[in-house]
Amino acid sequence: MSRPFEPGWCARAVDLGREGRSRAEILSALDLSSAEATVFLAEQPEFAAALARAEDEARAWWEGMPLRALETGGEFRAALWGKVMSQRFGRTGHRAGSDTEGDDGDVPPRPRARFEIPDNGRDRKLRRAGPPDEG
Repeated sequence: MSRPFEPGWCARAVDLGREGRSRAEILSALDLSSAEATVFLAEQPEFAAALARAEDEARAWWEGMPLRALETGGEFRAALWGKVMSQRFGRTGHRAGSDTEGDDGDVPPRPRARFEIPDNGRDRKLRRAGPPDEG
């Protein structure tokens, strides 16, 4: 290992998590490579706990964003927020092992929606109920 563990990294990691930072951003701010972080996570239980807490704080920051926007009257782009949440925290935003999972550990099915799109003036073929034409 090229350098010793610094206890101040724990508090700094949690503070960065409270700003909504990702693990990669936290490690970058601490000037740690992924390899160094892996070693410190294995050797320093307090660092592992601090990084886990930082990730919880970051998720709480992101989940609180819509409420903060409502409270302050600020602009909120729900579609962008939803995309960021799905990229950072998974397809549905559910954590593994949450109570929304089935007994077999599968992710719950996505809800389906039907959208009625207004007519744009073009002639369209109407869909028929029943089996499609063969031939």
